[in-house]
Amino acid sequence: MNTYAIVKNLSKDLSKPTPWQELFRYRETDDIRQTDTASAEQIDTVYVKGRNVLLEEVRRPRVAIIGTRDMTPYGRDVTSSIVCALAKNPARPVIISGLALGVETQALNAALEQGLPTVAIIANGTDDDIYPSHNTELGKKILEKGGCILSPFPQMTMPTAWNFITKNKVLATVSDLIIIPETKVRGGAIISARYADKTGAVVAAVPGRLNDETSRGCNRLIGTGTAHALYDISLLENPSYLRNLNIMFKQD
Repeated sequence: MNTYAIVKNLSKDLSKPTPWQELFRYRETDDIRQTDTASAEQIDTVYVKGRNVLLEEVRRPRVAIIGTRDMTPYGRDVTSSIVCALAKNPARPVIISGLALGVETQALNAALEQGLPTVAIIANGTDDDIYPSHNTELGKKILEKGGCILSPFPQMTMPTAWNFITKNKVLATVSDLIIIPETKVRGGAIISARYADKTGAVVAAVPGRLNDETSRGCNRLIGTGTAHALYDISLLENPSYLRNLNIMFKQD
């Protein structure tokens, strides 16, 4: 097993995009593969179970899809449509999400169906039981399909409320673009979206009806300027759309 140290530099001058710059050093460790990463939270170590997609797929954009656990049929359809559109994009981005029920489960399942590289970020240890247990099989499928499960926490860590906050910040740190199909006014998606301002990730949210509780968070993020309004999902098929959202990915 190896421990990878990553330094990730993002250009803050959006008029002059800078490619990803990632510097790696390796050392041997006896147990689990780890990734030391420089993040806004000064997290010392990120534990990776499975193929280290974030290192091995550095040329691909990293797109997080997150949202409410109380997903509606509309949210399910929108989430699947977003993943299908991204799968048609020549960049074939890495899909990042949590393992929560609702939007995140739908996003990960759709990404696996489309053959996209997949990363699940969790709030407990990577060798501990999957939380929620309902997604145990999904976690296994992610690993079988060449994806990974990532956590900022060591083994034998319980998924506490504070850990979920940290998990949501890590998600914003490793993502280039965060897409929110549905969310309430409170929840992990809101935390990630607000934290993205510190990490350089771009946020896009799908607007919904004013009286739909599961769209109020999206509408508020758009209204406050925290998120771009994603009106046309088919735009995600176009690689220039990703570039216009200032996604930085390694170029030759």
